[in-house]
Amino acid sequence: LDAATERGILVVNAPGRNSIAVAELTVGLMLSLARRIPQADAFIKTGRWDDPVGGYLGFRGVELAGKTAGIVGLGAIGRMVAQRLAAFDMRLAAHDPYIARDRLGGLPVELLPLDDVLARADYLLVHVPASEATMGMIGEAQLARMKRSACLINASAPGVVNEEALTAALQAHRIAGAALDVFEGQPLPESSPLPTLPNVVLTPHIGGSTLETIDRQSAMIAEDILLTVAGKRPVRLVNAAAWDRRRSPSTP
Repeated sequence: LDAATERGILVVNAPGRNSIAVAELTVGLMLSLARRIPQADAFIKTGRWDDPVGGYLGFRGVELAGKTAGIVGLGAIGRMVAQRLAAFDMRLAAHDPYIARDRLGGLPVELLPLDDVLARADYLLVHVPASEATMGMIGEAQLARMKRSACLINASAPGVVNEEALTAALQAHRIAGAALDVFEGQPLPESSPLPTLPNVVLTPHIGGSTLETIDRQSAMIAEDILLTVAGKRPVRLVNAAAWDRRRSPSTP
């Protein structure tokens, strides 16, 4: 980025392009855990449904309504998740030291310290960006504060949740389950025990993988390219200092 700025090369990005997609996947992962959807699907496809009521009795789940969703990170994705879960009649608690209460936009979210969110959550949802401050922020100590009946969902960034600590907590049944879309090693190493655990749902980092995400990011980038060609400042300029150093599109 610094090299581009020095040369007057404008860098733009597409913030929020996948927020809806990731928020919707998060809700889907929660439902998969609550209603054991992957296991029920496999039950039929592997030919084990030999009793009319076997599935009904064997896959009894729980409802999201009335449960507490603990959201770590109330950026664009975290807020969209909160909006969707409010429609499920869930109680919402969140931790985000950078969000003031007056910026919640009417969301029925209670802002709390992280330890309180961990202790209250029936579903802990992690939606923070990757940074030095967030790497490993959910580790052994944090998992120990969660209810044994709680589930963790991470569709944010690799490394935010300590996988070794999470695996140990799942194996020891210190928490009830987890759903993960991101991993410390991608693809997941063959040595990882996560795929062998019955209380885990895994997806291969598909959070932002929707047709609409592609359309949205393409439109954002195209808009900024056209603005630049017209001599106007791009909307999503990352390196503002490069604007005064920019070269004319006709400059060789």
